[in-house]
Amino acid sequence: MPELELLKRFAPPPTTPAPEARQAAREALLKRTRRRRFPKPLLLVPALAAVAAVLVWPDRESPVDERPATPRPAHGELAPTRPLTPGRYLYTRSHSEWLTVVGDGQGYAALVPNQRESWMSLDGTGWMTTSNGKLTWLSDRDRDRWIAAGRPDLTGKGDDAAIGVDDQGGPAPMTTPSLPTDPGRLLDELRRGKTPDQSFEGFRSALQESYATPAQRAALYEIADRIPGVTRDPAAQDHDGRPGTGFTFDDTDNKMRTQVVIDPQTHALLGVTATTLPGYWDDYKPGTVIGWTVIDRVEVVDRIKQEP
Repeated sequence: MPELELLKRFAPPPTTPAPEARQAAREALLKRTRRRRFPKPLLLVPALAAVAAVLVWPDRESPVDERPATPRPAHGELAPTRPLTPGRYLYTRSHSEWLTVVGDGQGYAALVPNQRESWMSLDGTGWMTTSNGKLTWLSDRDRDRWIAAGRPDLTGKGDDAAIGVDDQGGPAPMTTPSLPTDPGRLLDELRRGKTPDQSFEGFRSALQESYATPAQRAALYEIADRIPGVTRDPAAQDHDGRPGTGFTFDDTDNKMRTQVVIDPQTHALLGVTATTLPGYWDDYKPGTVIGWTVIDRVEVVDRIKQEP
């Protein structure tokens, strides 16, 4: 979805926004470097996001992330052990690759690796730091078109900024603490007035960079495949190969399949992967990985470590 359309879709009204509008605004901000759904056909400006590599070419003009690899955590390090109370922050560290698409017809697309850290408080304020790595190309055609376009910068410089401070109408408080722990009531909450893809997105959003108690996570795990169109795979893996239970939804409008992988013991989010369905933009082969996120660490902390 184009950045302009995101702004039009999520921008709050000039009057004091309702809680639902504030939450939508918060989601729009977090999606700046999070998974995006791209309709077909596409006409997008570069976005900061991330996806799994199929082919890689050396390119001296694309930035290279030379930081040492971050050790991958055990599943238990993804489930906060402390409650998120006022004055504390939910810290999330992740790495990802998502597809950035420029133009249509003779346009091109590349995968942009991203390292991300966020500190989110219950009231919707916090801090976000991101950095981007070397471009990955899905085909020679995409790279050739990018070269013909003058090798424009698709990665940007990342983000290092406050969240929720300058939002119109104020920050958007987290809504997950109010989610029911009863599975039936929770399913009703996720489905009420929403399409299946919106319900699935609400399920994912409740686990990604949002605080949920152990009881809430367990309820989300129990009811996920009761959302219409969602299937459960007990032998799934995230992009780094960590085993878990997968919940998959096919978005037939945008021709993409999304799988959310959850640890069956702690019910913490391990990662998200998106692949193409037949008919995806520019005839990418079905099953091509066009986006993934792997969660490296989640914990409740007392302060923002990176804030100046």
